[in-house]
Amino acid sequence: MSARITVGRVELHAVQDLAISGSRSFMYPDVDEAQWEPWKRDFAHHFNPRGNLTLNVGTFVLRSGDETILIDTGVGNKPREGWPPGNLLEHLREQANLAPEDVTLVVSTHLHLDHVC
Repeated sequence: MSARITVGRVELHAVQDLAISGSRSFMYPDVDEAQWEPWKRDFAHHFNPRGNLTLNVGTFVLRSGDETILIDTGVGNKPREGWPPGNLLEHLREQANLAPEDVTLVVSTHLHLDHVC
């Protein structure tokens, strides 16, 4: 999965590292099943056949002039308990035609596992 938009002279490219599916109650323990029904109808593409949420874990690439900025770094392919390995470097090449050495700046928005590989 990738998406790209251009705003003025800045190109923004969303690059997927990996997708994970899990129980809705893991992230939203106080939301009962009835409250999910409108979401499951209107946003069906975010739910797998078992009704679990499918979440994208990835990064954003901003290109402007000579700058190529990576916003967050996804999970990467480092083994981590409870997480599947990511494919960020491969996906940067495939989805954004970007090699690691092309990045001029890395910005971490915060230090959760899915933002810092």
